[in-house]
Amino acid sequence: WEEYRERAWLPCGVGPGEAFDLTIYERTQVDIACWQERHVKRESALGASTNVDIGLAVLRKLPGSSAFECIEYLRRTTDDCTSQELILEGGFVYRLAPLCFNQMQQMAPRQVVCAVHASNPVKLKKVASSWRELGEAAVGAASKGKKANVMPGLRTVMLQERCGYILAAENDSDQAVGL
Repeated sequence: WEEYRERAWLPCGVGPGEAFDLTIYERTQVDIACWQERHVKRESALGASTNVDIGLAVLRKLPGSSAFECIEYLRRTTDDCTSQELILEGGFVYRLAPLCFNQMQQMAPRQVVCAVHASNPVKLKKVASSWRELGEAAVGAASKGKKANVMPGLRTVMLQERCGYILAAENDSDQAVGL
């Protein structure tokens, strides 16, 4: 097993933060963990944890496209870390997109460390994220939950987590709809 680590900024009020590209060359068993920043002074002054919600969308880049599909989602938690073991197919670049909704109104960014333990050599690289990619990651995460056809052409997906809900709506009709 080999270990790879990168540090990045979580999305917040300052910007969309950063994500990670994980290049898999051959079918590989991986253990992915995201650790949120701890701050000794901040937490010792309060006498309690100041953890925020942290989750991770595992997106696979669609061949010949700039779009991604969500293949797995590590649910948001306020614990120090979220992690999961996966088997990823080779020949793909996977975008590991941290999701942290509690920081969206905050102007003080926090860091996250992504650690990947892999049974075969892989490449882990920090990349800039965008609001569009965060949206894709959030909709992909929601798609792992319950689906409902509200009316012809309108579908909702919702994921309930310990840290709250992720809700997305898709309108395939020609008419505007409000939820």
